[in-house]
Amino acid sequence: MNLVLTGVTGFVGRNLVPELLKDGHKLTALVRKTSNISKLRDYEIDFKVVDFLDKKSLGGVFEDADAIIHIAGTIAGLTRNDYIVGNYLVTKNLVDEYIREGKTCQFMYISSQAAAGPSIVGKPRKESDPENPVSIYGKSKLYAENYLREHGDQVNFTILRPPAIYGRGDKAFLFYLKTIKQHFFPHIGNLQEISLVHVDDVVQAIKILLSRREASREIYFVSDGEIYHIYELVETLKKAIGVDKVYTIHIPKSVAMVYAFVSEKIAFLRGKPTIVNRDKIRELSQEAWTIDIAKIKSLGYRPSKLFADGIQETVEWYKQKGWI
Repeated sequence: MNLVLTGVTGFVGRNLVPELLKDGHKLTALVRKTSNISKLRDYEIDFKVVDFLDKKSLGGVFEDADAIIHIAGTIAGLTRNDYIVGNYLVTKNLVDEYIREGKTCQFMYISSQAAAGPSIVGKPRKESDPENPVSIYGKSKLYAENYLREHGDQVNFTILRPPAIYGRGDKAFLFYLKTIKQHFFPHIGNLQEISLVHVDDVVQAIKILLSRREASREIYFVSDGEIYHIYELVETLKKAIGVDKVYTIHIPKSVAMVYAFVSEKIAFLRGKPTIVNRDKIRELSQEAWTIDIAKIKSLGYRPSKLFADGIQETVEWYKQKGWI
């Protein structure tokens, strides 16, 4: 198939590209003029430089597409508007172009568990549960989802909502591994349970959903199917990094918010977003972020990596790259 992708230079995109090429797909990647495509130069990809905020620039980008996979988004911003623009407005412009071209092929949107919101301890979220995002990031993702659903009579969409993703090339878990290497773990608020997924299984889910009729106008959660308690998570990370003792430091939400506020101000002065922000604290201070994956399993999805094996592999990759 001729596939048009966004976000190929990101964490998920870089892992997805080689697998799609192995399957014989022809890839066209929509990239910004500032995108660093150096790590993808060896792959057979047709790069098209566009301005996602300029509708004229997007004219005709889906002309030969048999399916569209929209991964690009903003996970950290300096302002609220950064999230709205990066997640909602960019998606809106792509959807508008899809409609303008009269396309009927699948438009797959890689969203986030954050769009659905936290769960209740002992009760993983299902796709049918009402959304309740607690962060600006989650709300901006939901705005994008809602735009797709509002135009469902004109857009053959599929939405995939992964939880926290880890694996080769991820930098979010690197932060936690570095703190554990220093023998401490910051436990913010009252977080107890979470779902996780290895990037390979996100790739697997995308491939399973690609052009499946059953996936038309549907939303799917994806994870490794396990529920991890926060202390179990710490033990697994401790073993992966190879340290004997780790001291868990409980940080009240109020204290974390002050620290994040200062971090944001420093980031603003530097002109570079930080993952240590109040938006992330709002998410981390919830009691549970767990999901039910029965729906995607009904299509044949089977998780290939549980966290213990997946994070060990990731740590080895970090070591090879000199990241830890």
